[in-house]
Amino acid sequence: MEISRRSLLKAGSAFAGATLLPGLAGGPLTSAFAQPALTAVPLAELEAAAEKEGTLVFYSLGDFSEWTNPFKERYPWVKVEAFSSPAAEVANKVLTEAATGTPTADVIMMPPARARAIVQAGAVAQVRLEAESKLAADLLDPEGYSHPVYTFLIPLIYNTNLIKDPPKDIFELADPKWKDSFAIDRPQNLGVSSLFLASHRSVWGDEKWRQWLDGLKANNVFIASDATAAYEAVLRGERKLGAASLADVIAQAEGAPVAPSFYDGGVVLYPNSLWLLSKARHPNVGALFINWIVSEEGQRVVAAGGRTPVLDIDTDVSLNKLLPPGATVFDSRNVQDYFTNPAEYEAVWEEYWPA
Repeated sequence: MEISRRSLLKAGSAFAGATLLPGLAGGPLTSAFAQPALTAVPLAELEAAAEKEGTLVFYSLGDFSEWTNPFKERYPWVKVEAFSSPAAEVANKVLTEAATGTPTADVIMMPPARARAIVQAGAVAQVRLEAESKLAADLLDPEGYSHPVYTFLIPLIYNTNLIKDPPKDIFELADPKWKDSFAIDRPQNLGVSSLFLASHRSVWGDEKWRQWLDGLKANNVFIASDATAAYEAVLRGERKLGAASLADVIAQAEGAPVAPSFYDGGVVLYPNSLWLLSKARHPNVGALFINWIVSEEGQRVVAAGGRTPVLDIDTDVSLNKLLPPGATVFDSRNVQDYFTNPAEYEAVWEEYWPA
């Protein structure tokens, strides 16, 4: 199944949303939300059907009991079975279970670039949820696969003991004056640096984009194991600056010498999404969990954990609080090709920074 360029991350400036099951692969769905495509089921009907199932099987990228515990408080009849692992391992587990018919999750957490193969395998269901009506309509995934629930900014970060004036134009990172200065996570992770590196291709065009990558390679970019390790390389002074999550800067100890720089042209935004699986044993509970996370109640739980909510609510970690005056968010429509065809970019990263 081919995914349209708009399907995985339809985000005008910040984040994407989702949609509802016409029926799961293998036969019609006997559930509250066996509705016409892209029609949101009334929450009361979904709750009634979910209570009969009673269990949520959730594959996540870490310990998200800070989400599932409040969900169980909201719905005391829910039993949660959780599995956590890095994104690549969760993706492989889902694909294996889909291929072998092994019992699988109801809901998984997965960055959009990692999820393409899972959607192509027919392992993801389409669903629209009532809570998503409060997201801007043009931010929703029209095909209903992706349900982004939080996001984070990818600024440049810099060691304030080593530099005072980081570049405002990220193309300057290819200048030889920044040789041995820049840290990123391994691009093949399809994580922070992968999105950062891919982001300006459509804006610059291939020739300028490749010129930039050539310059970065010549400048001996430090390749860290993950985005936090890239932040730590800057913190230790092994590199003067890097591309990393703003969350690492916010969480650092008071007095730590790392600051964010909100570069010109818009700061790239990295989304994380929930996906309802097409072979879910408890599809109504899965849909209810996603609906609750997208609701204001759930989004405040998301924000309490330091993650930027996708719903426009007033929290300390909302985008309008994190962005300084004059800073903007990069238009995510410019990276649709990356989300729909990450394999092409993986080949580029392997060319420049082989694993």
